[in-house]
Amino acid sequence: MKIRIAILENDVLYTERLTAHFTKSYADKLEVYTYSSWEKLQEEMQSIRFGCLLAAEQFASQIKQLPEHTGLLYLVEQNDIEKMEEVPVVGKYQRPESIYRQILAIYSAKIDKKFSKKNRNDADCKVYMVTSPGGGAGTSTIAVSLSQYLAKQGKKVLYISLEKNGAQDIFFDGQESRNFSDIIYLLKSKKANLALRAESIVQRDSSGVYYFKQCSNILDIEELNKEDIETLVREICMLSDYEYVVIDVQMHFTEGHLYIAECADMILTICDGSEISLQKMQQFIKALEITDSQKGKNLLARLSILYNKFSSKTGRMYENENLQVLGGIQKFEGVSEKEIVRQILLKQLFQRLL
Repeated sequence: MKIRIAILENDVLYTERLTAHFTKSYADKLEVYTYSSWEKLQEEMQSIRFGCLLAAEQFASQIKQLPEHTGLLYLVEQNDIEKMEEVPVVGKYQRPESIYRQILAIYSAKIDKKFSKKNRNDADCKVYMVTSPGGGAGTSTIAVSLSQYLAKQGKKVLYISLEKNGAQDIFFDGQESRNFSDIIYLLKSKKANLALRAESIVQRDSSGVYYFKQCSNILDIEELNKEDIETLVREICMLSDYEYVVIDVQMHFTEGHLYIAECADMILTICDGSEISLQKMQQFIKALEITDSQKGKNLLARLSILYNKFSSKTGRMYENENLQVLGGIQKFEGVSEKEIVRQILLKQLFQRLL
């Protein structure tokens, strides 16, 4: 994932040198466009989404309004001033590394102002929360199946497991040694530009799904608080180019989990139809109703149920005609999880979600 930056500068030699350095040192971080005319840049901004504009100070009087998502940084001759007309500045002849750090600071500050589920390509990024009131219903299998279905439709999808006992190795075949524990470290240490750093940790399965390998220590997930989860969801959605983010988590109604639910375009809950599962489902629905009532949320309207490991002989469906049922899947015996995913995909259950 790269930050698109525009350099507005009349000094062609300076522009060439700065661009050459950025290309050499930050080719995987920056995508650089250069302009010598404000009018030409304005025209280009109709089709290109820039994260940051570096403008020579002589253009200050011409720059009237920038898109909300574009940060502004003036290039000035002096090194002893911090702002010009309330806009941050950077000395032109500082080391390029210093200019790069300023770009990151401006970019991060800009995207932190407002969370919008528009990705870096200005396209919608949908969040699907796959959860269950209790364990054992096959939530991860369904979440992986959903992710693979979306990938097969040509969508760029990221699967994130927030389960303590993540089982990504069972479903995916990546070889990268770094894992979600490294993401948690970045969150806890408040490292800037999480999405950029995550690109070196994320893996791509042969199915086309992007994912993070499970934590090296199952206790690491317990370290995540609401702020960490907010940062993770916000930055992955806004600063990456994923079209879908599928989050696999057992709902505990913590502030962090409620934040995911509020961000979600759909909450898919998994039930196996057993008496204990139905009782937990009833409690789950009641908790959502209370949350909607007390906090003015609209979570129930986004809820769908999928029955997994379901048998019409031993199980039954939850009786609530207002809830959308996505479908049902029988219990598979004596086959691997990968084969179960393959069988689920053959059922075409997820078509209505696109």
